[in-house]
Amino acid sequence: MLPQAYQDVLEVLADAGRAMRAGQILAAVGAPAGAAKVEGLRSKLKRLVERGWL
Repeated sequence: MLPQAYQDVLEVLADAGRAMRAGQILAAVGAPAGAAKVEGLRSKLKRLVERGWL
């Protein structure tokens, strides 16, 4: 089972049905899109790719 933050990202991407930039994903989940938040999300996305979820 994935933590809620990861589940939210996967849900947004599945609903979009297309590639999205990190800032767009943050906006879709309702998080502020500051530089630190974008970099944190990029790290989460990399982990999801490494583990085969994305």
